[in-house]
Amino acid sequence: MAISPPCSIIRPVRQTTPDVITAIVQRAGNNAASIVRAVAGIADIVTRDLNASDVYATTTGRMTNPTALVANTVLADAFTSFSLNQTQALAIYGYVALSASPQIDQVSFSVGSSATYAILPLGSLYDEQVATAIFEPIYFQPNEHINVSLLTGLAAGVAQYAETFMLLGVIAEQAGFRISSPREVVGGFAAGA
Repeated sequence: MAISPPCSIIRPVRQTTPDVITAIVQRAGNNAASIVRAVAGIADIVTRDLNASDVYATTTGRMTNPTALVANTVLADAFTSFSLNQTQALAIYGYVALSASPQIDQVSFSVGSSATYAILPLGSLYDEQVATAIFEPIYFQPNEHINVSLLTGLAAGVAQYAETFMLLGVIAEQAGFRISSPREVVGGFAAGA
């Protein structure tokens, strides 16, 4: 089961100091690595940024709504292939709206078909014309299927692939899976090995 506080407090990045952002990102990476060590029993762990291609098959580096959104109807499990393997943990800590006119009002998270445990209400961000938000990390453990659900209140709904966004996060995984060796941390960021 994922461990996570409710993420009802969403901070616009422009209203957050760099040291707070750095602390959230570092905490997300450290906690995700600790989860892999504890659950999978692996000591040699590396962390990397979450890529859109980790979530679903894309080469653009961005996420879109994979099917049309119907007004006031939750599109549950929008990215059906979004699962972690037995040596990965994930921390999601931010959202970036990339569309010129964002239309997704809410993103929610659960594990598999379990009850929703984290909701990102996005309407107030758009009201303030904020594109990037940061929040306390939402954690997922190895072997979990991450259910990302999308909701719009737009009466006409949202056409397939019309909304573009990114989830900011960190994946901790066994060294050698995608990154060959642990990287030296310099000033809070991974440097080349």
